[in-house]
Amino acid sequence: LVLRLDYYTENPGEYWSLYGSYVETKYKPKTDIKVVLVLLLLFASLLQPALQYSKYMEYKKALVQAAKAKAPGGGADVLKLRADADAIVEAKKKATKKGAGPKMTAAEEKQTLHDTLHDLVAKSSLPPEYAFPTAKDNLILKVVSLPLSAYQASQRSAEIKAKIANGDALTDDEAQEVIEGYLGGADAWDDLSAPEQSSLLASKAYVKANFDAWEAKRGDEAAAAPKSPSKLRQRKIASK
Repeated sequence: LVLRLDYYTENPGEYWSLYGSYVETKYKPKTDIKVVLVLLLLFASLLQPALQYSKYMEYKKALVQAAKAKAPGGGADVLKLRADADAIVEAKKKATKKGAGPKMTAAEEKQTLHDTLHDLVAKSSLPPEYAFPTAKDNLILKVVSLPLSAYQASQRSAEIKAKIANGDALTDDEAQEVIEGYLGGADAWDDLSAPEQSSLLASKAYVKANFDAWEAKRGDEAAAAPKSPSKLRQRKIASK
């Protein structure tokens, strides 16, 4: 009896198959974590181009709208984009005047400007986070090439630091890259006005001492700026 009890204790399924309703639970083998990671990577690599394209279209639309409005806060790139588009549209208008066909109407001129701006933005060099998606942006390729990319980035950073240490002049792209690091990122650079960006590049603010001097001067100018009438009025009301 003891032996049978021990046997059925170790093999409960045998007991219930003889003396009761037999239910035996079995679990499937666990999925290999490597397979799960590969599937997640494949899914992300398929989703990433769609997200990148959506960001590209939003940035392109915003850039075209800023160029149309000639927004002064859009930066030097926006103003140059509008100037280039105006030159192309003007050339097309002159071509229609010389031809035998009808002259370009105001609506046609507006549409031509719109199409020209879109073409120029598409051909221009956009920030990497808003660029048109390509095979190089694929997540799988990024993961595979991550060590090489990290090495190249460190080499570029070392070369720029060496040029600054030797007193060599940097290109505008190199200077902007260093200044963005001082500011805290590319978004902070984009938030600056065109005159501020030009002032930073002209003053060689990629040198930390020059950047600190520019930042201190900017702070002093902001502190010395006259208060707006609305703020003065609010202070008077508060004092009453």
